[in-house]
Amino acid sequence: MVFIVFSTRLSTAFRTTLPIRYGRTFCLLSTTPTTPTPTPTPSFTTTPTSPINASVQNLFTPKSQIDSYWQPHLLDITKPAAQQLLSQLVPTCPMGFQPPPTQTQSSLSNVAGKNTLLAYVRNQKSAPRHKHHILLIRVGEFYESYGLDSILLVEHAGLNPMAGKSRAGCPYRNIQQTLDCLTSKGFTVAVYEEASDNNAVKHTMTLSSKYKLKTRLLAQVVSPANPSYLFNLILDDSASILPSSSSTPTSRPYVGIIEKNSGYTYIEVDAEEETVRISEGQTGESVACRLASFPPCEPIFYTPKYMSEAKTTLPDFLRMESVEGCSRQTIFKMSSLNPTPEAILSEINKNLVGASDSIATNDALTSNEEEMVKKRVSDFTIVVNTTSLVLTDSTTSTTTTLHPLYLETATQLGLQSNPSIPSLISAALPRQKNQITKRFLRRWLLLPPPSHVSDAMASILNALMTDLKPLPPLCVPPVGKVMSLIKAEQASAHVFREVCGALDAMVTILDSHDSSFVDPLMVLTHHESGMATTPESLKERCELVSDHIKRIVATTLTEAANDKMSDGEGIVPQAFLERNELSWRGRLRREAIGASYERLEEAVRELKLAVQSDFPEKANIVQDINNNMFALKGSKPKKEGGGDDYYHPKDRNNKTLMNRFTTTRVESALGAYLYANKLCEDECTLVLKELARFITELGHLPAIVQAAHGNLILLFATNHGANSKTKGWHLAKMVNDDDEKHTNAATFVGLWPYWMDKTMSKQNTFDLDLMILLTAPNMSGKSTLMRSSAAAALLASCGMCSPTAPGTVIRRFDHLFVRGASADVPSEGKSAFGAEMQDVSALMRVCGSKSLVFVDELARGTSPKDGTSLAAAILEKMAECGMSGIFATHLHGIFDLKLSEAANVRIVNRRMGESENKIGEEKWTFTLEEGVCEDSKALVTAKRFGLSQDIINRASDLAGDFRRIENENENEQFTLERATTLSPVSGNFTFVPPNFTPPPSLEGKSCVYFLSITKSDAADSEHPNFYVGETESFTQRLNEHRSKFGSNNVFAAAANVEGGKSEAQRIETISIRRMVASGFQMESIMDASHLLR
Repeated sequence: MVFIVFSTRLSTAFRTTLPIRYGRTFCLLSTTPTTPTPTPTPSFTTTPTSPINASVQNLFTPKSQIDSYWQPHLLDITKPAAQQLLSQLVPTCPMGFQPPPTQTQSSLSNVAGKNTLLAYVRNQKSAPRHKHHILLIRVGEFYESYGLDSILLVEHAGLNPMAGKSRAGCPYRNIQQTLDCLTSKGFTVAVYEEASDNNAVKHTMTLSSKYKLKTRLLAQVVSPANPSYLFNLILDDSASILPSSSSTPTSRPYVGIIEKNSGYTYIEVDAEEETVRISEGQTGESVACRLASFPPCEPIFYTPKYMSEAKTTLPDFLRMESVEGCSRQTIFKMSSLNPTPEAILSEINKNLVGASDSIATNDALTSNEEEMVKKRVSDFTIVVNTTSLVLTDSTTSTTTTLHPLYLETATQLGLQSNPSIPSLISAALPRQKNQITKRFLRRWLLLPPPSHVSDAMASILNALMTDLKPLPPLCVPPVGKVMSLIKAEQASAHVFREVCGALDAMVTILDSHDSSFVDPLMVLTHHESGMATTPESLKERCELVSDHIKRIVATTLTEAANDKMSDGEGIVPQAFLERNELSWRGRLRREAIGASYERLEEAVRELKLAVQSDFPEKANIVQDINNNMFALKGSKPKKEGGGDDYYHPKDRNNKTLMNRFTTTRVESALGAYLYANKLCEDECTLVLKELARFITELGHLPAIVQAAHGNLILLFATNHGANSKTKGWHLAKMVNDDDEKHTNAATFVGLWPYWMDKTMSKQNTFDLDLMILLTAPNMSGKSTLMRSSAAAALLASCGMCSPTAPGTVIRRFDHLFVRGASADVPSEGKSAFGAEMQDVSALMRVCGSKSLVFVDELARGTSPKDGTSLAAAILEKMAECGMSGIFATHLHGIFDLKLSEAANVRIVNRRMGESENKIGEEKWTFTLEEGVCEDSKALVTAKRFGLSQDIINRASDLAGDFRRIENENENEQFTLERATTLSPVSGNFTFVPPNFTPPPSLEGKSCVYFLSITKSDAADSEHPNFYVGETESFTQRLNEHRSKFGSNNVFAAAANVEGGKSEAQRIETISIRRMVASGFQMESIMDASHLLR
């Protein structure tokens, strides 16, 4: 992974001393003229005694010609077949391949001359442009690689080494599959094709002069940003040219990150689709999630807020050990760059136009390269999405936009790969082979759309789920690849058929639906494509492009099938005709190349006449596939009429075929047919290229992009809507902050887990407002309830159906934060507790009164005392900041701590329900109810999961010792003064000794009072009993107690309570429970029932 820092002013000391973390190169781009310094060799943790590591380390000596970029990749080799080849590499060649002199029989001979294939490949590998590229060289029917490149092909593409040497290759038909394997791992590949044999250069070999080196040209540099190989595809009419399976990697974006006071500006550049999406006001955590969810191309362009040596540090999201599929270092680039999205886009396009040599060496770009960069920049569509950071002190707004999810939240909701958490993507869509809608949904949820866009999606779904109007067949070609093929003039007839299908579907939808459906579709299309349009304009442009394609391309299966192969009528081998015409038949309408059709038909007639005239009836005519011909096989036939015109034809290498016979007329007619067929093929190619040029130069690509996006949106909505109807999911109502009818953060009706069948799960209906302090036994469903609530809120906020019943209402929120149970992160040097605190720190930094938060079992990775106090402090702060959500815990000591008054009014107690079956066994109801659970029932859960009974019995005995040990250790006096310290009431207590009259200030308001009651007839008269109560008439209540126990025996303490009777009852109950836990002898604990509120 590479990070490039842009600066207008940067000290030399900082540039030269910046450390490299995890083997990555951190590149600095400055306007100050500098001399590029060599990229330091990264340090890797390896086993010195390993033969594999030793072989690799020996290759990278100070005099080695192999670039150090390849060292980490060779150290990562794991396949035995690839490991065995490492010992064959040598440091004296840039590609590490130097075959011994004994291999002189091969075209790869180790000859000092300059015209060997090996020397050619070596020279290409030495070029600065390709020193970090894998090279694939076309050699006949194969693409081959040598040295370290071949080892990487064996490792990542599943190829076998040739003859056990560091040489590997793939058939030309499998080139895209091989490239996919490499680009999915982050590699960039330079592909070289053979030129015509007419350009071959003859040279002298050691043993023979018959060999000649073909001219080869760089066809394309294929990278993770441009993974499609666009060469010789125009006549490929197979569906594989536009694959939609999950095994085919999608193009990766280039990413630029600019740090500002308002947060991070995230710039995502799609090179294939030519779009730039700019998201402003992002948090570091959301940036980390985007990098992990959508791995970028190298390098990452990063601009820090401060450029001085003292203030510049890497943010945490750039210090992660790895981003999937990205390598660990890259070219050291120096260039002038201002920290703006436009400047970063310009820098990225220098890579795309192949100007990386100039960047790498800090040379100025050529004028041609500058023009190419400017042209590419002007071709991009820029989409800006501004979401300001909302902190705890943020002001209210009528419309709130949900920020991108954080990595922990995405993981907990099944949007990241985690086998222990059910996938939300799989639950929201039906099972299907086509993965394109799942990719759409994942991005839609990870990067939630603005509220007006999500409302448009909800409108579309509502119409689809209630309207009986059918949709036309939806066609979703991959937009990026289609654009690349058309702009490269390599789009085949199949590509144009797919494009035409998308255009026609859009026209039909715009014609058959009213504005209530079409207008939301235009909003969604604008959001996805970045291009605004009107229904009238889009329809007109789609019809124009579709009609033009249909005049040229055979767009239906019937049209393609009607373009039949020439009929040999049993005279000319039919297989010969089909094999030659297969490359172009069925692509175009006959009218598009009518003259060529007529010429071919005439050539076929002449060929049949020649064969019928010259070859004997029932002769053994055979096809020669290698030489693309047919002839008589067997003994030489006798020509009737005395003429003897039969002779042996010659093959493609001008060798005589001794067992074949033909005539001058047949061979001439055969040549005329092949020429006419080639004209058809060439004209078909030319017409398809002209069609692509028409679409590009006349500005019709936007219509194709918008139609494709519109089809994808409707395909997703149709699939999700059908899946929701099947599962019983419904659309929730989303309300703004200023909605006076709905003041709760959410009202869930009939909520159930998204991964479960509705009929097999327990549904919950509850209001989610304030902060719910949730306690429950183990395995009673609290974590499930939290995950289900968060998922339903996310789905609804994105305009989708959720596993809820009608009547669910959710207020728009700005941040969704879900924090589940942690595990250690050894790769980042974090314990479970450390990772947990880092996430909570992010929560406290960005979440506020508009945020929805779910925190489960916080601080269980440390001591109970520290964990309880820390959890209480975090809960208190969350409540004070006005957050809404659920805080679940097994740390019951949190109820004994005095939280602030501001926090207490925003915390409500809830628990998961319990019951008993007919035989008295405890069971969970999985329903949310009022109250507190003080027993986690850990032993019950342990027994259910098979822990032996003797261990459970022993654990129960040891648990009974806790109170005795605590009482012995405390050894404290049970006094009225100590009792009042256990109360959560704020303010000072007034102590009223026996027979004294209470002050009038305690009257007329709710108060809590404590009594110390001495009973002379008690067995233990030295230790009084205690009583706690609440009242609004303290004097009257005290007199009642004195009349019962005697005026001389009652010592009282009382304090007024803000918040009325309910708050006084809460304090009364908590005080009683704390006193019981501390060993006080209570006169009565009946009022503890007030805790269940």
